[in-house]
Amino acid sequence: IVLNRFTRGQAMFATFWSGMLYNTINYYWIYNVMHVETAPSGLILLGLFLLIAFFSAYNTLAGFVYTLAKEAPAKIRIVLLILFPIFYAGLEMTRTYGDFAFPWSHLGYVFGNSLELLQMLPYIGIFGYTILVIASNQAVAQTLCKVQDIKKAIPVLAVPLSIFVVLLIQGSIVLSKTEAQPFYNADAEGNPSIALVQPSIAQGAKWSKERFDNIVNKTLGMVNDSIKKHADLIVLAETAIPDHIRRQPGIIERLHEVADSKNSQLLVGALDYRRNPRGSIRKFDVYNASFLFTPGDFHFPKRYIKKHLVPFSERIPFDEIFPILNYVDLGEGDFVAGKETPVYQPFLWTPYICYDAIFGDLVREAIREG
Repeated sequence: IVLNRFTRGQAMFATFWSGMLYNTINYYWIYNVMHVETAPSGLILLGLFLLIAFFSAYNTLAGFVYTLAKEAPAKIRIVLLILFPIFYAGLEMTRTYGDFAFPWSHLGYVFGNSLELLQMLPYIGIFGYTILVIASNQAVAQTLCKVQDIKKAIPVLAVPLSIFVVLLIQGSIVLSKTEAQPFYNADAEGNPSIALVQPSIAQGAKWSKERFDNIVNKTLGMVNDSIKKHADLIVLAETAIPDHIRRQPGIIERLHEVADSKNSQLLVGALDYRRNPRGSIRKFDVYNASFLFTPGDFHFPKRYIKKHLVPFSERIPFDEIFPILNYVDLGEGDFVAGKETPVYQPFLWTPYICYDAIFGDLVREAIREG
């Protein structure tokens, strides 16, 4: 409505600052990084502010292009306005690639709480949903701004309602099929039972050497105390073991014993490393990883290394292209990204660590691997 009614300067001002408000609400919690990173707090706050401003610039660019489209010659104006939702989705898509990739808060996520409304994903993807959101908003805004007679507005206002109804009907049909029924019945034959164990440990305390034993004892104690029925898989948190796991042979032995005693696979988050040959820029490659302990198997656990590392928090962007960046120390994790996509038996699944889970290309890669 603002883009339609006001001058370009006013619209750009409103778009940027509404974006700043929206993105501040979305990302303010990242300040918690200050409790675990060694970088100066002021530097982290500056980085957070720049991140919020960067995303707000996306909003402003989209608004600027919209004002160009609405002021275009009459012959092409309608075509440009129809194409605008595709342009907006393309802007969102650019945030999923490269070393600065940060694909959070796509507009299509608004459907995420409804399983029925999500069943069109295999056909149109998350960016197709963004197109539907933008098109619906455009239809309503154009109508409210230009149509005086409410009767004339009804056909246009029916656009978002029609989209909603179509998605709901299509999703309900998909979920009523026979192959979808196991998802509704946790006890259906072949369904894995999964236990998630997440102790509440403050981030600032997580990496305290003095509290290491207490943290591990609390986590494993929760596994022993709270999982009474058999679980096929027990999942602990990212960095449930707050150390390089190879430096803790006693902990590895305890984790094998837990998996054996519960007769369950045990997925544990921890750090890992590899020593590099002499002369390498990095003395060690350090990994944010998960480890799968299997009952009866006392070999070193299967490992998955996080593939998408958070820019500036877990690595400096472009450090592979410009090796000199490996000498920059801003207190970031300085991890090395993983390359492999394991598929674990018997349920044919692949783990993700935190940030990994929002990248559709990783999901597709795992599906291709089986």
